[in-house]
Amino acid sequence: MVTLHSFFDESGKFQDHEVVAFCGFCASSAQLAEFNQQWNKQLQRTGMTALHWVKARRNGKALSPKIGPQTD
Repeated sequence: MVTLHSFFDESGKFQDHEVVAFCGFCASSAQLAEFNQQWNKQLQRTGMTALHWVKARRNGKALSPKIGPQTD
């Protein structure tokens, strides 16, 4: 028997935002553990505890203490 873990998230509602993102991840327990390890490593490297799309898409505002404001 194979067990897959799935996580899905969306960034907002189309009535509220010009851009709405939808993302999903499905993996075995071993793959999920590896992904989680790498994800946490990248969050730590960037000085973030979580990635929020609404914050990531804001031009001109810092994303984290280590990632300054971005522009188009």
